[in-house]
Amino acid sequence: MHFGRVGLLLAVLAAWPADVRADILAAPFIGAAFAGQTTLPIFGLPNVDPSALSKSLVVGVAGLWTGRGIFGLEGEVASMPGFFERADGQQAFVSSNFTTVSGSLVVTTPLSVTRESLRPYVVGGLGLLHVGIEDRLGIENVDRNLLALDLGGGAIGMLNERTGLRFDIRHTRSVRDDQAPTGAAQSRVRLSYWRATVGVTIRY
Repeated sequence: MHFGRVGLLLAVLAAWPADVRADILAAPFIGAAFAGQTTLPIFGLPNVDPSALSKSLVVGVAGLWTGRGIFGLEGEVASMPGFFERADGQQAFVSSNFTTVSGSLVVTTPLSVTRESLRPYVVGGLGLLHVGIEDRLGIENVDRNLLALDLGGGAIGMLNERTGLRFDIRHTRSVRDDQAPTGAAQSRVRLSYWRATVGVTIRY
């Protein structure tokens, strides 16, 4: 009886899929941020109505873990130089910087369906947006951390065993301001934007 159970266990293990690996991907990317709006004090005074922003370059790198099923994880760092330029060309600051760090859950089409072809996914998570703006008079400089929610989707297509391409579009909006006064909802900084990127994926 004991040997029978051992034989059954060995038979199950032999029938178990041999390739159950998960993929670890590095994905540097470049693209554009657009449809940005913010109530940050770009002109040295708080704005109640969102100010429209011009398009901005986006550069960054993401690390992804994807299994053969539907779930995966993503960590990302991105920078957007020139993000706080006004769409009307008016700004009263010397320099600005905008950096995001985020972690997200990825839900993707199972590998059993897509094989090594284009693999669509949706992504959602939380991130920290660090905003730094130095105005010309040095009176209303901005140095804030904003908690933000991002939602989007895209697709990954492998060109060979090690490399591929990733296309991604997502929307990000702030959900909390670390400097907002208690009970002063109208003075809370709001920031939102869309971004579209393309990049290389490298499988490890």
